[in-house]
Amino acid sequence: MYIPVKGPHSFHCTCSLMATNSRESLKIFVILSVAGIFSLYPLLFNVAGELLELNYIFDLPTLSSSDMSYVYALCHILAETPIKFIISMVWMSVVCAGLSNSMDIPLHTLLSPLETIYLAGFILLQIYVSVVHILVFGSERFEFLPLMMTSLYCAVGVCYGWLRFTVAYILGWV
Repeated sequence: MYIPVKGPHSFHCTCSLMATNSRESLKIFVILSVAGIFSLYPLLFNVAGELLELNYIFDLPTLSSSDMSYVYALCHILAETPIKFIISMVWMSVVCAGLSNSMDIPLHTLLSPLETIYLAGFILLQIYVSVVHILVFGSERFEFLPLMMTSLYCAVGVCYGWLRFTVAYILGWV
């Protein structure tokens, strides 16, 4: 497993066991689970990268660099983005909504407006990573930027969850 992913997921697993203890624990779990699941997306698969490898391995008719950028973007739009969106929606509707229903806490009242905006930012981040970056920069320029942005955005959520849990523990809320 990718080393930087181990730390957040060890914390995420322990929070999942305590999610039904209190409202605060559930709030922390929702933020951590979304950030944790999203941080795994770059490691799951890369359809466009597989297509490029097949092109080089089998010496398929070579496309120009600009054509490959559009093929790369098309693979992201048609394959990866819907799958990642479906995984996120299933997770939110089954796990997070199920936990909030078991505690009789409506999910829409659980998070503060700032936390809701943070979670909505994941949609914008996925759109940038999957579509905008490839269309603007191509598949070969600044290829580190989507992973860096994903890592930083997820790290903000994991650090926020950890700090919030620490404060809640010290104050006796969990």
